[in-house]
Amino acid sequence: MPFRLLLLFVAFINSGCAPGNKEAKRLSTACNGGDARACYGFGQKLEKGEYTLRDPVGAMAAYEKACSGRVGNACANLGAMVAVGDEEALVKPDAMRAAQLFRTGCERGGMEGCYRLGELSMEGLAVPRDTARAQTLFDKACRGGSNNGCAQLAAILADSTKRQQDLPRAADLMKKSCDAKVAAGCVGLGRLTAAGKAVPQNDEMAATLFRQACKGDAAEGCLELAKAAQAGRGMPQDLRQASRLFREACQDKSAEACVRLADMFNNGTWFNRDPERAAELMKQACTMGFAEACAYKGFPGAVMQKPDTAKIKPDTTVHQ
Repeated sequence: MPFRLLLLFVAFINSGCAPGNKEAKRLSTACNGGDARACYGFGQKLEKGEYTLRDPVGAMAAYEKACSGRVGNACANLGAMVAVGDEEALVKPDAMRAAQLFRTGCERGGMEGCYRLGELSMEGLAVPRDTARAQTLFDKACRGGSNNGCAQLAAILADSTKRQQDLPRAADLMKKSCDAKVAAGCVGLGRLTAAGKAVPQNDEMAATLFRQACKGDAAEGCLELAKAAQAGRGMPQDLRQASRLFREACQDKSAEACVRLADMFNNGTWFNRDPERAAELMKQACTMGFAEACAYKGFPGAVMQKPDTAKIKPDTTVHQ
């Protein structure tokens, strides 16, 4: 990718005298002088639009230059942008290239690259599905300072289906990542707190943790907070809030939230009873791979039986 737009921002940066503007200017100048770490820092500012105009093309160019200079986390950041693509930058999603960038970043000491490569290994995207490999990568990332890696490792250690379940360590890692504002860590810690596993049982604290995760844009945090609001567990019962949060989490690809929202429509809980809308939501959950939802036939428009939400297994996937 041509390194063509960075100089265009120097004039813009020169227009401000705030410390942040001066730092952006310093990074731009150092990057143009061949300082790979400065390119990484300037790429972050371009990606976020921090003290400069947001420019994904320039950010990718800066990250690529930094990655070539062996800055591992720059490779990881570039991979994250490549993975989702950017319409503004006319960059199409490229999972294979993203995986290679994550691998390169990890090999060059970028712990976020190890964490993201672990995510791909966990899901079997662009690399073979390998949960053991994913756990190794998450552990490496966590030990190297990646709080995202700690949150993912904690989720594996908390999984009751895994032989290596270690709830005390999982709780410690969840707290560490939650304290660092990683929403997935707050979700996991909230679930352990609600169940009283490895930490004292406390519904109010669990609701607080779910609220924190939901504010951090974690769909599973909003799902758990909605369930607490619906049941009045750790907070006053609030069906309006529950319905809103289920809707938000469903739109953010939480299949369980779609099922629970369907239950509210099917039974006329808060909403007017609407079996057709409920069936549409169950179909949506089914397409997300939620097996229980697929048992309801005749979508859309079928009059459903009430979903047995007591049998719904929570989605334990960690989302960022």
